[in-house]
Amino acid sequence: MFKRAIQLTLIKYNNVAALLRMHEEYTIMVYNREVLTTDISSSILTLTEHAKMEPVMQLLSSTQLETITVPNRLDASSSREWSSWFQRTFEAYVAHILGYYKTILSHATICERVMEELRVQSLAVQVALTNLDAHSRSVLETFEKFNAFATKEFNKQARLLQSFPRDIEALRQIRVHPTLLPPESAERYISDFIPTDKLVRWAEGCKEIHEGLLRDGKDLSRAVREVQEGTMAIRNNSGINLDQLEDAMAEIVQTVDQQSQIRDRIVR
Repeated sequence: MFKRAIQLTLIKYNNVAALLRMHEEYTIMVYNREVLTTDISSSILTLTEHAKMEPVMQLLSSTQLETITVPNRLDASSSREWSSWFQRTFEAYVAHILGYYKTILSHATICERVMEELRVQSLAVQVALTNLDAHSRSVLETFEKFNAFATKEFNKQARLLQSFPRDIEALRQIRVHPTLLPPESAERYISDFIPTDKLVRWAEGCKEIHEGLLRDGKDLSRAVREVQEGTMAIRNNSGINLDQLEDAMAEIVQTVDQQSQIRDRIVR
């Protein structure tokens, strides 16, 4: 048995026409270099979910939240004690604010990762919608050609079935010429030589088949119409407002920048 080896070859666009004229059988796969690359490690890392705990928030005690009245006159010992208390309280506030800042950064990172996933998903949806539109358009174009031919044939068959009783009646009225009959034969008609009963039954069967084909044609028309309506519904309802999400992501980045400035001032 002769076996052919399958060879994968990178074909340039200019050589595709020459390849198609050859008497060989090929499967041509077209790739978009802007979407598909050989290095997908960055995309995989971007879309990989990593379990991570939320940053620990430093809670303030009730005493740290109370309003404290500092005496007007303090001795050296009391001044050092109050200074230490103020320092501890301020450090607690700083830790509390830094905890919020870390949480903001964590949420912003999640938003950026989700946004990257949405960008990829939006691109995939657009590719799928483009393919769906192409298939739907191909189905419609093929159906329109078929429907035009089928309608013409249905009309012709309907006219033949409608005229069949008149044709049978005409056969019963057309006399056979005497020279075509045996001598001293009685008057004969063409219907005497044709099994009209079988023809009538055959016509009734053809009529049933014709009506069945008409029903099938209506079902096919309805199916194609549903495909078109479904395609339009998917097209209208599957869009992702990526611009609005990009604006929201820009606001998140701006908020992170503002909080970073506040954090830098506190640390200084």
